[in-house]
Amino acid sequence: MRLPEGGQTDVLTRYNRHPDGRPAATAPPADGQPMSRRRFLTTAGLAVGGVAFGIRGIDGRQARAASVGRYGNGRRRSATTAPVTPAAGTVAPMVFNARECGLAGDGVTNDQPAFQALVNALGAAYAADGLGRVIYCPPGKYSIRDAGTVWRNGVSLVGAGPGVTRFLLSNPGNRTDPTPLAFFTALQHGASRANHLADCTFARFEIDGSGVQLARYNVLAKGLGMQYIQRGHFHDLYIHDTGASGLGCDFLQDTMVESVVVVRCGRLDNGLQMGGSGIGIGIGGWGGIERLTISDCTTVGNARNGIFLELQKREWTPPRGIRILGCHSEGNRFGISDWGADGLIVSACTVIANQVAGYDVSSQGTTAVGGRNGIVADCVFDRNIRDGLGIGNTPGRYTFRGNHITGNGRYGYWEHNLPIGDQQPAALIVLDGNEIRDNALDGFRWPLAQQPRHRRRQVTVCGRIPYAALPNLPGQAR
Repeated sequence: MRLPEGGQTDVLTRYNRHPDGRPAATAPPADGQPMSRRRFLTTAGLAVGGVAFGIRGIDGRQARAASVGRYGNGRRRSATTAPVTPAAGTVAPMVFNARECGLAGDGVTNDQPAFQALVNALGAAYAADGLGRVIYCPPGKYSIRDAGTVWRNGVSLVGAGPGVTRFLLSNPGNRTDPTPLAFFTALQHGASRANHLADCTFARFEIDGSGVQLARYNVLAKGLGMQYIQRGHFHDLYIHDTGASGLGCDFLQDTMVESVVVVRCGRLDNGLQMGGSGIGIGIGGWGGIERLTISDCTTVGNARNGIFLELQKREWTPPRGIRILGCHSEGNRFGISDWGADGLIVSACTVIANQVAGYDVSSQGTTAVGGRNGIVADCVFDRNIRDGLGIGNTPGRYTFRGNHITGNGRYGYWEHNLPIGDQQPAALIVLDGNEIRDNALDGFRWPLAQQPRHRRRQVTVCGRIPYAALPNLPGQAR
């Protein structure tokens, strides 16, 4: 942009403006030196280092000293876990370029030791001052081999985008290690309500788990596998070909999972083992309310579930506060499953071509507890190989409203109980305003003892239902 003759630029920030908007005189620095652009930005905590996003945080020498260091011959030495401490009188950097902190990103070097060292250092810094740190990984292939990275409080991981910043997981030197990119669990690390992760973001990168090979299935062979998180944010991720679940995190409080694409995960799961899903969330660890939203995610071709919620201990209260919005689930064993939530809200999802059921409420979870009090609205359940909706092992109060339940290979709605779990008939199920048509067998199917003719107060069917969609009743043929 060309300035008028004699014009000059005016940097407009909250530091050099009066409240009424007039430019304010900027006081000279205390040491009398001129205020350069670099110095100004450093003072504001936004030092520019000439990399993508314009942020480096600390220079290479500081980073290497703080994280992995070097011998005189250039070889990496053992990592330290000392906090990254700024020099006296300077502002602590908050964004750290992984390339300047010992990671190579060349697809050949094992970056896991340097990565773990950096996470440890920044976690220690967060513990000291309560300010979160961000690891920025520029474009590249980051090889994570033979060990997972134990995550730390207050540390975020951000890349340049899926397909651009790629983490390649493999375990050629330790075939017994599941090698997740990041994990923090109750069993391995003592995760709990009192010892939880907080203020962690994982965004804009890809995880390729195809290099992990195990003699036996291990539920920890995930892309991301953390428990007990507060204020977490997972977004713009592409996770594929992991041995177990792609994003398999439990007990998420005040957390968002959005725009995550998970494909072909559960590669080592036979479809009947724990985990092995696209997005698998264990619930109940925070008590009766867990505020979690899963939105605009895509799960395709995963071994067990596209998206599932699973109560982790039978004696725990099924939590409320969880929503699944605007997601796409295709070609999984189950599309979306409620295995123990209370009041789950599912809305505006497309659930197609899954093998067993588009939507499943049952006792198939580890605690054999089905969901209850859920609302499923404005979704498409189409061309699933068996059933559109499979409902069972629930005390009931479930509402299905305004959905398209069409073209499924067996029943549109199938109510049944598995041998384990709650065996009482589901009560107060409402089917309101759904379009149910072109399913191969019945539109609705209840066990004989639960036919709506005999249980009018338990199952309510409202709206226009084609005659051929009604269930078989005693003495009638369909």
